[in-house]
Amino acid sequence: MHDKRPETLADLLAAINAPAVRLDKTGQPLAPRAPKQVTENDKYIAMMQRMIRGLETRAINDPAMLAQVLLLAQRLAEIVPVVVATSHDAYAVDPRLAPSMIECAALLGITKQSASERRHKGDKIIAARLAEHGLKSMSIAARERAARERAAAYAAQVMPKYHAVRYLRAV
Repeated sequence: MHDKRPETLADLLAAINAPAVRLDKTGQPLAPRAPKQVTENDKYIAMMQRMIRGLETRAINDPAMLAQVLLLAQRLAEIVPVVVATSHDAYAVDPRLAPSMIECAALLGITKQSASERRHKGDKIIAARLAEHGLKSMSIAARERAARERAAAYAAQVMPKYHAVRYLRAV
């Protein structure tokens, strides 16, 4: 009773995005779950902006966080090139799946050539992630956690006097 394997990338994307059918113990389909509350993009961005302002305040109070903040800034800087690259690939499969390069350029207020440069940068970022971790998203989270821990250890090593003074002051 297995469905046939998708033959094209478009079929694969459609299969991945298709809702899963839940079955009860007898094999009968269950009623669909209530839809999850959707967070609109503007509210999500507003939440992220509040979190970044909070992070800035924490970093002002504890400059030892700067190495970890730099890791986050680097990851945030990768978002646009990765989105442009994946949009290009999805558009190549099916123009209904993502914006074209011209549309990406218009959204960013840049030329198509600049968008293409970002796509190439995004392709390199994606290739590096795949080479290091394959398709395992959990390994990316583990790598990010390890990098944060190394950054914190480095900050503790570089700033021992600051921490000593700060924590003595707090006591």
